[in-house]
Amino acid sequence: MAAAHGAATVALAILFPRVGSIAGIFGLGAVLVGAFSFGLRGGLLAAVTQLGLNTAAMQLVIHPEVAIDSASVVGIIFYFVAGAVAGNQRDLSRKLRAELSLNERLRVREKETLAAIPDALLRIDANGVCAYQPDPGLKSLEEALAHALNHSLPIDSKAAVNDLVAKVRTTAMAQGLTLELPGPAFFEVRALPATDASVLVVVSDVTEQRKLVRRVAAAENLASLGTLAAGLAHEINNPLTYVITNLTSVKQSLAAIVGNVKPELNAALDGCWRIRDLVRDIQDTAVTKKNIIAVVPVPEVIDAALELVKTQVRHRATVLWNCEEVLYVLGHRTKLMQVVVNLVANASQAFDDNRASVNRIAVRCFKADQAVVIEVEDNGPGMDETTRLRAVEPFFTTKEPGRGVGLGLFLCNAIVESLGGKLQIDSQRGRGTKVSVRLPRSAEAPLASTVASSDGAVTNGESAPRLKILVVDDEPEIRRGLGRILGKKHDVALSTNGAEALQRFVAGERYDVVLCDVLMPEMTGIELSGELDRRFPEQSDRVVFMTGGATSEPARIFIEERRARVVSKPFTPREIETAVRAIVRRS
Repeated sequence: MAAAHGAATVALAILFPRVGSIAGIFGLGAVLVGAFSFGLRGGLLAAVTQLGLNTAAMQLVIHPEVAIDSASVVGIIFYFVAGAVAGNQRDLSRKLRAELSLNERLRVREKETLAAIPDALLRIDANGVCAYQPDPGLKSLEEALAHALNHSLPIDSKAAVNDLVAKVRTTAMAQGLTLELPGPAFFEVRALPATDASVLVVVSDVTEQRKLVRRVAAAENLASLGTLAAGLAHEINNPLTYVITNLTSVKQSLAAIVGNVKPELNAALDGCWRIRDLVRDIQDTAVTKKNIIAVVPVPEVIDAALELVKTQVRHRATVLWNCEEVLYVLGHRTKLMQVVVNLVANASQAFDDNRASVNRIAVRCFKADQAVVIEVEDNGPGMDETTRLRAVEPFFTTKEPGRGVGLGLFLCNAIVESLGGKLQIDSQRGRGTKVSVRLPRSAEAPLASTVASSDGAVTNGESAPRLKILVVDDEPEIRRGLGRILGKKHDVALSTNGAEALQRFVAGERYDVVLCDVLMPEMTGIELSGELDRRFPEQSDRVVFMTGGATSEPARIFIEERRARVVSKPFTPREIETAVRAIVRRS
């Protein structure tokens, strides 16, 4: 730049010698350019350089006697000031544009950051005016909260938030509350004191967290319920076993004497089988098992389910049952029956009165594509949307205390999903409720009926040898019942617990088959099995274990490991004789 200034000054002095006294003034145009390009410091440097060049040119080339006159000095000062001012203005404009651009980028990043944060931020100033991010156009607290929550606030919720803000202003301490809105949706509202008497409000959506907490609590409750169910099932199965064995023995004796059996006796046995199936369903809720999927006739299951709930429903509503053809599904008969029973019972409980002539429950069954649909529809009061969405949650109920625990629809949904199906609820307030169960359809009919339970003896035409059998059970009625059933064909010995049975083996007694309960006082079947493995291995493989249900994890593992040699209580004479024959063949 200095070289350019010098060249310009010399050129002007040579070309225009008559104006040599002011030649530097023309060269000072470069000072303006330098000042504008480099600002104050650039203009000063250019002016000093130009002054030196002008002095040298005037003294050595043109008119040494005049050197620099006053016009040159005035020109230098003028152009320097003008160039410096222009250069500074240009610098300030550039800096301002850079700062504005930076601020704009920061605002964009702030909006992006606030949009990415799930929490909504509100700032309420001393006058109650609310600044809401990322939408500052909302000024009132109610509008900002409704926008942040995506819900309209009930009056009580608005009052609670306003009281929260007022309390923070008064105490200058952070406060918080939780809002539950329809959906259900849960929001945590935290208010913190800020500067200038303002209050910062942070709104967080904690709906998923609350749902997770509820699911964990429900899982814990179900685990406790499962433990209780396992214990109850065990206690029910023991007396049920000797009820069945005694009724079966009476039935066989009457059949041998009279030739036919009273229908009341068959009905009593049928009731026992239903109790057994229900107890085993309870055990399935306590212990996860692999369901045995089979071809199930749906109309037959619905008929049986409606028969079970007939007494409960007939005084409250009229059941309309329709199925145009026999349809089959791949499923579990007892579990499917449980679903229908629960759905019909729930529908009947929806009615507040006993006007059976007006109240209707329609049960339908039809095929849809590759599925079979079971519908249970009532003309009751229906549900609102919040209740409909929560209907399948465990322990959720709208019934009065003592009328339900909120597990019916939850268990129905769990059963349907375990069978590869889907449960759907359609309901509107004042227009009734329809529950649809969709299950995979089977085109094939079952080879044999799965309904009847056989209690007869095994008759395969073979001459069964007389065996020596030991029965070990702490329930005296079960011991005596097995003694009566097996004693007609075999030699049976009875022991009250594992310790007494072990003494028989120590004394030298040996048996073809040992029927042993798993849980007993003194010495359990598990402990007896260990002693036989260690001391009498030739007898260990001849043991059939009887169980009313596992009440502990070790017992469950023990039963699962010996599943091929386990008979579940209550059992039929056929099941016992089949197990005895299987042990004899294996040995």
